[in-house]
Amino acid sequence: MAKVHASSAVEFRRSPRRRLVAAVVALLLLTAVVTAVTVLQHRQWWEVLLLYGPAGIGGAVVTRAVRKHQPRLPLRLTDTALELIIPDGSTLAIDLSDIARARVRGWLEPRLTVEPVDPQRTRPPLKAHQ
Repeated sequence: MAKVHASSAVEFRRSPRRRLVAAVVALLLLTAVVTAVTVLQHRQWWEVLLLYGPAGIGGAVVTRAVRKHQPRLPLRLTDTALELIIPDGSTLAIDLSDIARARVRGWLEPRLTVEPVDPQRTRPPLKAHQ
């Protein structure tokens, strides 16, 4: 989902539809796993949920806290540059004319890979293998 500001910069945000689809897929996978463990361990389904449920809930809470801390995707498109938030938290700007290739991979957890023409022309300049 993108949002356009008066400065004509486009900020990308997390899609509520993608989050809903991810939750439904996770719920279906969880149902299949609980069913398989129940059959293989000869237990009742609620015993399996009581045994493994707290770990799943803890993982969901941590994931939610991380995503809430970063409300927008680490990507902003202006008239002249593509601005990325790199893993250390700083902003990296690449002029649109300096982008050699940009690819998005993944469906549930998409990853953007941007290859600049010259890594030294980014702001700040990229280090080797960054």
